[in-house]
Amino acid sequence: WSLKFRRSDVQRVVKLMVPRSLDQGIDQIHYIVETIIASRLQVGSLAIYYFANNLKNVPLVLIGNSVATAAFPTMASRAAKGAYETLIKEFVINARLILFLVVPAAIVTVIMRGYIVRLLYGFGDPTTANTLGWFAGAIIFQALFFLVARMFYALQDSKTPLYVSVSAIIINIPLSIGLSNEFGVVGLAMAQSVLAVLEVVVLTILLQRRMEQIGLESIWAGLWRMLLAGAIMIGSTYIVVARVMPLYATDLGFIVVAPKFFGILAISLAAYFIPCYLLDLHEARKVYGKLKEQILKPLNLT
Repeated sequence: WSLKFRRSDVQRVVKLMVPRSLDQGIDQIHYIVETIIASRLQVGSLAIYYFANNLKNVPLVLIGNSVATAAFPTMASRAAKGAYETLIKEFVINARLILFLVVPAAIVTVIMRGYIVRLLYGFGDPTTANTLGWFAGAIIFQALFFLVARMFYALQDSKTPLYVSVSAIIINIPLSIGLSNEFGVVGLAMAQSVLAVLEVVVLTILLQRRMEQIGLESIWAGLWRMLLAGAIMIGSTYIVVARVMPLYATDLGFIVVAPKFFGILAISLAAYFIPCYLLDLHEARKVYGKLKEQILKPLNLT
């Protein structure tokens, strides 16, 4: 064990680490800016934004951050060895996996937003539910941002995501102020979703120019089938929520709300997963194989 800070590899780590650390800090700056704006809106807006933002972060952490973090070591290894074709394949696999998971998560967030707020927080505030619904775009694109940013990190470029994040702050301030003045606290969720789209689009364009090919065709080949299944899921979920198991003002408490929530959720996920499977989506067949293995293994049928 020794301390040799003049080693080129140590200095390289530090140079890569500093922009990455600053980029993580920018996420907090975004949150601070938005909370300041929310505090200047009508009474209760800050609490509404806090509750909705926390709910939005759940699928982001469970899906986007988890998949990107797990994929990063392999992606970095491929890039270090110069195996760019394999690196692109890893990127495509993980991008499609994230999309396969966040598309239904976003749909549930929009259509079942009232149920989610009522179940987890115990109150039925429509503004909190609507704010959560407008975070759906942020759920999809911020999850993708985790992966696209890590592609740059795998290529030992931590400055480009930082520059894009700094630019996003400049756009976020007037955008959040303008939309919140027009739509209240819901406008903050709108601004965050718009900003997430812009960040991912810009980073994807820069990555495409750098590597010439990043497998967008393969991603789209899976995405259109996910969107088709998502449309079926939207129709099915809306019918169940609006006609079969609507949420009444008198529905209070976990015992009352939870059975209806999980019943609708099961129908919704089936309405998404079955079409994905029938459309021969690789991710759906992989999930089906894993579920089958886990169910049959305890029965000694595998």
